[in-house]
Amino acid sequence: MIEGAIVEEKVQLKVYIPKSLDNALRNVISEKYGEFRKGYLSLEVEKALNFWISIFNEEHRVRKIGKHPGLKVEKVFEEVKSFLRNYFGYQVLLEVPIKHLKVAIANVRGGHPKTIRTWLKRFEENRLIRWKNHLEVEILPPPEYKLGVK
Repeated sequence: MIEGAIVEEKVQLKVYIPKSLDNALRNVISEKYGEFRKGYLSLEVEKALNFWISIFNEEHRVRKIGKHPGLKVEKVFEEVKSFLRNYFGYQVLLEVPIKHLKVAIANVRGGHPKTIRTWLKRFEENRLIRWKNHLEVEILPPPEYKLGVK
């Protein structure tokens, strides 16, 4: 534990989900951490809930939305996400290691380091990704996404 860290009280949340979703989640956790240990399931479910709460809060507060990403940026980002799903087997894109994102960009747009840097910058400027740390990025929903609206 980090000295001086604030530890929130935890509560049990009992939910029912399809067996297939449970299996998929446990497989993703095992793949991500190399094994399935006590606490990993709670950690990942907590991250997922925080992510969806942040989407709800962002969409339900008044904010100035920056420029809409150009069609080319959106198209390339969709191709990159498709590559991530097909090549790395992601079922849900929430957090992605930067090395996976760079491989996807290299395969979709080209592997020159400047090309990769440029597309990372464009994705960030257009609010399609957000850096979590120097190893991971968060895949953000499009700005026009409305929770519960089809």
